[in-house]
Amino acid sequence: MGLFKNPEPNIQKIISHEKYDDGRIYVEVEFGDGTGGFINYEYLKDAKPELTRNYVQKFKEANIFPKGD
Repeated sequence: MGLFKNPEPNIQKIISHEKYDDGRIYVEVEFGDGTGGFINYEYLKDAKPELTRNYVQKFKEANIFPKGD
């Protein structure tokens, strides 16, 4: 899930995140071009590293990763 105009948008700000009982994590973000969207954490785990480098850094800064990741 995601609303991407740019194939590799840089995250400027994490707005919120929601962790569900079944393990899903959705993160609401604002991108550098002023657009926004939701990112499914499971998608990131399977995506190419060069696409997710910015996401992973921002998620680490916000302490969003589930325990063990």
